[in-house]
Amino acid sequence: MPVAFVPAADTGNAVAVAEIAMLHLLMLLRRFGETQVNVAERRVGSPSGSMLAGKAVTVLGTGSIGTALLARLSAFDVVTTAVGRRGYRDYPALDGLVPAERYYSIDEFRKALAGTEVLVVCCPLTERTRGLVGADEFAAMPQGGWLINVGRGPIVEYQSLLDALRSGRLAGAGLDVTWEEPIDPADPLLNENVCVTPHIGGVTEESYAAMAATFAANARKAVAGEPLSHLAE
Repeated sequence: MPVAFVPAADTGNAVAVAEIAMLHLLMLLRRFGETQVNVAERRVGSPSGSMLAGKAVTVLGTGSIGTALLARLSAFDVVTTAVGRRGYRDYPALDGLVPAERYYSIDEFRKALAGTEVLVVCCPLTERTRGLVGADEFAAMPQGGWLINVGRGPIVEYQSLLDALRSGRLAGAGLDVTWEEPIDPADPLLNENVCVTPHIGGVTEESYAAMAATFAANARKAVAGEPLSHLAE
């Protein structure tokens, strides 16, 4: 029996996830949690945050989500690096498809992290990517960087992330995905500078409407005996 999927790029899902990554990044840099405390306590003029402009941002994953994110980062005048599963020479059209200033294959991941102030995880969870981001990867980044994960929780080693946050190796993390969902409100990670959203990256009115329409269109094709779109390989 043929199996079809709903493509993220054609439904707005990829853009929605890229936007939630931007939300996490900006909230961390501008210390949004502290701003809300200061509003409640009637304090103005603090905290002092950091600008995204000029930051070195590495995006792990060059699929539809990663490329959508890179396109949006370009408007913020950041230095972008992309890490994908293909070697650059094996993907000659890459510079036209991936709007990044530098590109590395996943085999060169740690090399790509040199100078990286912000790492955004956008890749799918596979046996190759499970635990891909851990203590050695955090050590390859400058002290006080940030991690954003909108891929899947287990791509990042939990204990390594907790240790990096506690030691100050990382300044903060933004997670739309966690190791267990929903995350335990008593999870020690939540005692650190961590912003968590409940896996809502692709949950928007626009993306859900487009996904439903894509599914319905394929259902009509199936009933009519027509070839299906977006068949899984």
